[in-house]
Amino acid sequence: MMNKVFIKLYVPLIEQKFEIFIPINKEMCDIIKLLVKAINELADCTYDYNNETGLYNKDTGEKYSSSTKVIDTDIKNGTQLILV
Repeated sequence: MMNKVFIKLYVPLIEQKFEIFIPINKEMCDIIKLLVKAINELADCTYDYNNETGLYNKDTGEKYSSSTKVIDTDIKNGTQLILV
């Protein structure tokens, strides 16, 4: 699993937490789309994606740029993220 990292994701809008593997070679905009799709399947809900949907580091509050690849961020196994 060298090409993926294990994250803990919190989604305040639906008040749920998820533990998910994400690929490190994808841009954050693609990761957000993948996460929204996974949330809709796992939580059996309709979480809508739009251009303002962002991914934040829970510890630092940093918002990740949509054009940055995961491998170029501080995201590593166990990182806690918030999807807003």
